Amino acid sequence: MAQHKTRKDRRKQYRGSRAFDTTCRCHGGCPWCEGNRLYQDKRERQAADREIQYAEMILYGTSDHEKELIGDEW
Repeated sequence: MAQHKTRKDRRKQYRGSRAFDTTCRCHGGCPWCEGNRLYQDKRERQAADREIQYAEMILYGTSDHEKELIGDEW
């Protein structure tokens, strides 16, 4: 007779920080895991922001930094 009756009985035990911290598991909210998970998204957002700044510089002839210096006149 089989010792394990269901799949849940045969699961691997969590190891490392996942064993004692539930926020460190899949889709968790701990800063370390969240940073690892969202790394690609952050890079893509930064690249998109740079493209927008470049397009604004070409279209308007200024950058965001110069707009801040001008103030409300812009």
